[in-house]
Amino acid sequence: MSKARTAQLAAVLGGASCAAVMLWLANGRTPERKEKGPALAPPVRPPVVASRPRAARERAALPADAVPAAHDPARPARDLTADPGAARRWAADTAVPLATRQAAVAALARRGDEPAFEAVLSVADAGVYVSYTAVEALGETREPALARRARQYLAARLAHEDAQFARASIAGYARLLGRDATAGLVQALAANRTRADGYEAQVCLDIVNWLAANPDEAATAALAAELERPGRGVWSLDYGRAVVKALAGIGGHAAREAAGRYVKRLLSEMPADPLARREYLAGVREARAAFMENTP
Repeated sequence: MSKARTAQLAAVLGGASCAAVMLWLANGRTPERKEKGPALAPPVRPPVVASRPRAARERAALPADAVPAAHDPARPARDLTADPGAARRWAADTAVPLATRQAAVAALARRGDEPAFEAVLSVADAGVYVSYTAVEALGETREPALARRARQYLAARLAHEDAQFARASIAGYARLLGRDATAGLVQALAANRTRADGYEAQVCLDIVNWLAANPDEAATAALAAELERPGRGVWSLDYGRAVVKALAGIGGHAAREAAGRYVKRLLSEMPADPLARREYLAGVREARAAFMENTP
């Protein structure tokens, strides 16, 4: 077969090469024309549906096991007061997001009735992370009889062995009592100066800030005394700076005098080491700037 005929046959067969046509003919086979199949349709993608929280009516229409009640962010807080252990068990359920559990405990505290108070108290004693939220939330108690119970509970834990629990108790106590918390906070300041866990500075700084938030003469005197304590234990230059800042926020003659005595103390205890000396001088400048003083 001529080359021209082979090329013509190849064109008829849908673009097959001349060599392929010659091979087919040599084997005594008649090549079949290759037909193209139908084009495949593009894959169909499922529509994208924007998710949204289910409304209460929609949740009610679902099967009982479709939306676990414990995992529902909109679960009403009253469910947690069904029995004394309901809130405790739910607070310990780590399958529920932490923020959801914390919000539910805070909502119970705002409710303020006795069943809600008992539920918050049970979570506070549960020994889980949400317990810190529950302890601090006790500071929202307003009903007089329940507030007395909250005060007793918090006052007994202002120097708790767990530093985070102590800090939550301090915050709840300060919120619950306002300026009436000064005496208890001053006692807690002394009780937390030496801690087995080593978190004296963190706990005492919280107390310093709460005293400054609800200032009175007793709070000012307690903070002034902190600046005059020996340089050991919780006291440090950073702690002194924080106390000076708290006193500056309170203001007044007594606070100014305390800052002046602190400046004189730093100048008299100035170390010879250049780096340490620089830190002391920074404390002096900050104390003077806080009260716009030019003490020697």
